Amino acid sequence: MTAGWDYAATAETLVRYFARMEATEGPAWTAGRVAAEAWRRLVLTGSATPTDLDTLSSLIEVAEGDGSALIELRLAVVSWSEALPSDD
Repeated sequence: MTAGWDYAATAETLVRYFARMEATEGPAWTAGRVAAEAWRRLVLTGSATPTDLDTLSSLIEVAEGDGSALIELRLAVVSWSEALPSDD
């Protein structure tokens, strides 16, 4: 893991944020919540297959937007996936 970035805490914060926005602003935020929840599950397992990463990428694409939370989610996922141990 990258020093200084707590992926589990970031994932939890993003899930809570998207859920709160979905509850107050409606279904436009559902895709972001679903993507954040999927990432949180992967973070908590500590691993991800290429299929998991492809699925997560697809979920994030559905949630695409200009919001800072989506930008943070994309950046965090990239950093986290690059820090995963490789099978090489």
